[in-house]
Amino acid sequence: MGRQKNTVSGARRRHSDEFKAEALALADRVGVHEAAEQLKLQSSQLYSWRTQANNRRSKGAAESELAAENARLKRQLAEKEQELTIVKNSPPAPPPPVARETVSPLHSVPYPRSEAARFLVARPR
Repeated sequence: MGRQKNTVSGARRRHSDEFKAEALALADRVGVHEAAEQLKLQSSQLYSWRTQANNRRSKGAAESELAAENARLKRQLAEKEQELTIVKNSPPAPPPPVARETVSPLHSVPYPRSEAARFLVARPR
C-alpha cells in the first residue's frame, strides 16, 4: 500500500516554536530517530529544526557583538565631539614669543640679543 494523498489544500502542518523547542529537547535526551518516531515526524525535520535553532543562536551572538562594537564606537564619537567642542570654544592660544634682534653699530646686520651683547662687551672704547 502506498501513502494516501492528503486531500486538504495546504496540508503542511505548522508547528509552534514551543513545540519545536520541546521536540529538540526530547531529541537531545533520547536521540533524533527515537524522538521523531514518538512525535510522528521525520528525523530530517528535527535535524532541520536543530540547524535553524543553531543558526539563530549564532546570528544572535554575532548581532550582540556588533551591538557592543556599535555602542563602543558611539561613545568614542561622543568623546571626540566633546573634545572638538571644547577646542572650538576655548580662547586662542597666545602667539609664541618673538626673539628680539638688535642691529650692530658697525653693520646694519641684525644679531640676536645675546650676540649683540657679546659684541658690545668685547669692543674696546
